[in-house]
Amino acid sequence: MRLGAWIPCVVLFLACGRGALEPVAPLDFGAVPATQTSALGLELRNSGAASLSLSAEVEPADFVLDSASVSVEPGAIARLGVRFTPSRLGPIEGVVRLRGPGVDARVTVTGHGTGASLSTAPAFSFHTVPLLAGEPPVLTTGRLIVRNAGTAGSMLRLVAPRVDGTDLCVGTFAGGSCAPLTPFVLEAGQNAEVSLTLAATTLGPRTWTVTFPSDDPLRPEVSVAVSAVVEPASPCRLTAQPASLRLEQAAETLTLRHLGPGRCFIRDVALEPALARAARWSPAA
Repeated sequence: MRLGAWIPCVVLFLACGRGALEPVAPLDFGAVPATQTSALGLELRNSGAASLSLSAEVEPADFVLDSASVSVEPGAIARLGVRFTPSRLGPIEGVVRLRGPGVDARVTVTGHGTGASLSTAPAFSFHTVPLLAGEPPVLTTGRLIVRNAGTAGSMLRLVAPRVDGTDLCVGTFAGGSCAPLTPFVLEAGQNAEVSLTLAATTLGPRTWTVTFPSDDPLRPEVSVAVSAVVEPASPCRLTAQPASLRLEQAAETLTLRHLGPGRCFIRDVALEPALARAARWSPAA
């Protein structure tokens, strides 16, 4: 009988002497510029009759807690600070886990990284480029596409790129010198063509690195590997078939054949002024 009388008291003591964490509302940081930090707080309410001691952890690393533990007095509210520093663009979701006596709660935290982002091909190749002995370098041009792949409303500002070589120009090559690319701005989703001009002076496989500095918050510098194989060009011995064209059709074909050794590189085909006003030429595939 005496033991039976003690049982309700023991049960009552356990129930009344424990803290109780009420449901915690999710936390949304909204839009935050990439690499910048925004701070908010979780409100933890203890509806129990005893002090509540909780451990806290969060993942991923875009979210950081101000403390790894927190205590909440009975009937009180404690604030657990959370900071959000987006490491990428777009939506990011995390989970704060709270543990304590009788408590194992998970709270969702969300945010959205914003900003500009420079996107371009990681590599560009000129393939085979001729070098004529005793002649000025053959100017070979190419185009590289750069894009602002950032979030809506972002503006990407690019400054003059760096090149680790003197015979590759990012911009316009004229009069033996390179006029470098001038700074420009791209809106979100906008593309731009960047001119590459190669004036190779040595034979063999060649490589360069072009570095684009910008205000991309996650990648302030983006590098592109540029390559070419510079080969000696042989004197051209050309024949043309047919020997004359009547230009009675919308398009006519002129076949050029190189009769000499090695490879013949044709820089351009010039048309007489009178013909140039009525016709144009384009190389076949």
